[in-house]
Amino acid sequence: MKHRFTVTEKESEVQFRHVSQDLLTHNPRQGVNYWGGAEYPTMLVWAGRIYDFLRVLEGIVGYHPARMQSYQVGYTSGWNGAEVSAGFPNDAPANDGKVHLLSLGNSILSGAGWGRCEIEYDDATGSVRWEFSEGTAIGLAARQEGRRDKPACPFVAGFVAGWTNRSLGHEERVPGNGVRQQGRCAVRLRVRGISSTESGLDERPRS
Repeated sequence: MKHRFTVTEKESEVQFRHVSQDLLTHNPRQGVNYWGGAEYPTMLVWAGRIYDFLRVLEGIVGYHPARMQSYQVGYTSGWNGAEVSAGFPNDAPANDGKVHLLSLGNSILSGAGWGRCEIEYDDATGSVRWEFSEGTAIGLAARQEGRRDKPACPFVAGFVAGWTNRSLGHEERVPGNGVRQQGRCAVRLRVRGISSTESGLDERPRS
């Protein structure tokens, strides 16, 4: 069975208020924000700076190692985001909990300003497709820099893979930042004509 999750423009506005306001708390003593009840401090960062990290790393360690590092940071971000979101109250049936958590991905990303996307999940084949028809914030910022016509988005590729695997229970985190494989999930990312297929941490993102 195929499941498809979308966010309309009107829903994106609602999610912006929910994700960026309702779920965000400010600690005035620290001058620090916290999101969703998580212990991790949260702050606003220009999307172009995430792309800058990739560009600078490429010049230091090389193209492919830089992309893999960016991908892994994105993967952890996606995993942690799904982990926090799994604690949100929901009325989904117990057997639909994983699919419900996966479905939260597009509303969270849209509300946080990362980009509006559609998620399609085929539970028969285990394949998942995330499509950002209008582009991602990082990709749009990179295009404004004028450095690449089709900028790579390994951070976003990692994020959607991490969110997907945490949601569907395909991997288990172990001490030492390791990952014990429990299964494989083929995740396809499509960003305004740029496609990337991911199926685990050991594969380099392609776009």
